[in-house]
Amino acid sequence: MALKFIIFLFLLFTISFSGSILVKEGESDIGCLLAFKRDIQNAPQVFDTWVGNFTRCPYSWHGIDCNYGNFSVIGVTLEGLGLVGEVNLSALTGLRMLRSLSMARNQLSGQPFLGVGAPSFWSLESLDLSSNRFSGALPFLLLRVVVELDLSNNQFTGAIPRTFTISFFLRTVNLSQNYLTGELPSLGELVGPDRSLPLQILDVSCNNITGPLTKSIGYYQSLRTLNLGNNGLSGKLPSELNMLTHLETLDLTKNEFSGTIPHSLKRFHSSFHPGNGMLRFPDSSARDSHGSSSHSISTERNNPHSHKSSRRVILTVVPVVLGSFIIIGLVSLAYWYRFKKSQENTEEYRIPGTGPDGLYIVTRQTVFPPEYDRPGRPRYRTEYSWVDGQLHGRGPFRTTSDDPLGY
Repeated sequence: MALKFIIFLFLLFTISFSGSILVKEGESDIGCLLAFKRDIQNAPQVFDTWVGNFTRCPYSWHGIDCNYGNFSVIGVTLEGLGLVGEVNLSALTGLRMLRSLSMARNQLSGQPFLGVGAPSFWSLESLDLSSNRFSGALPFLLLRVVVELDLSNNQFTGAIPRTFTISFFLRTVNLSQNYLTGELPSLGELVGPDRSLPLQILDVSCNNITGPLTKSIGYYQSLRTLNLGNNGLSGKLPSELNMLTHLETLDLTKNEFSGTIPHSLKRFHSSFHPGNGMLRFPDSSARDSHGSSSHSISTERNNPHSHKSSRRVILTVVPVVLGSFIIIGLVSLAYWYRFKKSQENTEEYRIPGTGPDGLYIVTRQTVFPPEYDRPGRPRYRTEYSWVDGQLHGRGPFRTTSDDPLGY
């Protein structure tokens, strides 16, 4: 394995060294930039500054960064300028000290890597061609020391070269929203002596990548973001995912993975659905009679944690409801008792009269609540009737508290 690794490095060095002599001597940075400008069909005002007699780095040109030590071009930034044209990066290969190249968010098309050989862009560390209309295949041996690579939201096709995944410098790779096909490259034995790679962000979502996720994913132990969503990946998730201890963001949605989720990924509750209907958490039970797992990612309706939460809710709500009913009952009872106290209280007063058996007058007295004891408000009333079977009539009503009997 060590011998294969040494041979691989030797081949890279040989290709790079032999290719470096292909660069034409005397080709200036200005000549490379003007050749690139000729591929642009429209002429935005930013290119109005690309004039003048310069023998070295044109520091006054829009989007150009210079190294004032050796007066070479180290950066080209032409982002969001509405550039239109078929661009090939071969025009810029003469920028030997170029470190950063960004032409994101334009309308550029063509096959940017066509004819660009292995010796190109020896010093390039950052390449951003995102949000354009570029097409064609991805380069095989183009990017030696690139740290950040963003080719997202284009029309690239074909498979992902293995060299993209074994770079010892890449920290960020974004190939999302293209038309890439094939399987994810398997690293096999082509890794460093410590069997780990420094890649921190890998996004290949929204492509047509199929096949399994291999065990070699465990070599990316520095990964913080892994986005494989919206592809056609299938098979079981390898246990080597447990080695990604620095992982912060995970998206495996809209794939066809099956089996059991590795234990270390249980914290990513929403990273597996929609899609992956046959994927289960480690504590899931047997499949039900309908052929779907009782702990299926698509439902999670039998998750024991959900049952515990439901029981806690029930134990909290039931006492509150019962207490409310008790309070309502007590308040209703109090109002009923007060109403009864305010009802008519009847007392009989027998007053001697005349007649064979004596004449008696019965007085009914209705007592009103204290709040009615105000001037002009009746406090009680009295009515009179004969007893002994003969109704003689009713006495007058008392209207105020100081009104006499009136008969």
